[in-house]
Amino acid sequence: MRRFHRISFYSSLMVIVVTVNMVYADPAEILNLLGANRTNDLKEMRRAAEGVENMFLEAVFERDGARAADAYRSIWEHYRQHLLAWEALARLREYHFAIGEYRTAAALAETLNKRPPESIPLEKPKSAYEGDFWVQTGAFSNIKNAQALKRKLSDMGYTATIIRKKSGGRDLHLVRVGEFQSKDEARQAARKIEESLKIKTRLLVETR
Repeated sequence: MRRFHRISFYSSLMVIVVTVNMVYADPAEILNLLGANRTNDLKEMRRAAEGVENMFLEAVFERDGARAADAYRSIWEHYRQHLLAWEALARLREYHFAIGEYRTAAALAETLNKRPPESIPLEKPKSAYEGDFWVQTGAFSNIKNAQALKRKLSDMGYTATIIRKKSGGRDLHLVRVGEFQSKDEARQAARKIEESLKIKTRLLVETR
C-alpha cells in the first residue's frame, strides 16, 4: 500500500515590502540647505546627486579651495541656465576675495548684481545689505591641520572652506566659515566657534 506524504501549502503568501527612502538632489532644496547650514543633510543629498548637482556638492565639500573654484567656474561657464549656476558664481567670488584677488572678486560681484530676480531663492531674501561676511578660523602651513579644523567646524554645523594662498614664498591653508549675510550673524558664529574650540577668529567683510 502506497504511502502518500501530504504536502501542505500556505493559503496566503507572505510578501515583504521593502520601502527605500530616496534622497533626491533637488537644486532648490540644495540652496535651502546651504542657507540653513545643514551640512549633514547636504552630505546625504550628495550621495544621490548626479550631473550638475553632483559637481556642485562635490565642490562644496572639496577641501582644496582651488579645486572647488575650478568646479564652480565650470558650472558657471557651461551650465549658466542651471539654478545652481548663480550660487556657484557667488562661491567663486568668495574664493577670489578670500585669497586676496579683490579685482577679480569685484568683477564677479558686478556680474552677481545683474542676477535676474527669478533666479534668487525666495527663502533667502536680503534686506538692509551690509556686506558679505566670513569668519577666518585659522591659517596653517600643514594641510592636515587645516583639514582637522574644517572637520570640527563641519561637526558644529558650519560650512567651512580651505583656501590655499601663497605668503612669503610658502603655501598657507586658510580655514574660513561663511558666508554670512550680516555682521551680527558672523559675530555670533565667531563667538560660538571661539568658545567651543578655544581658538581666535577674524571677521572678514566684502561690500559691493
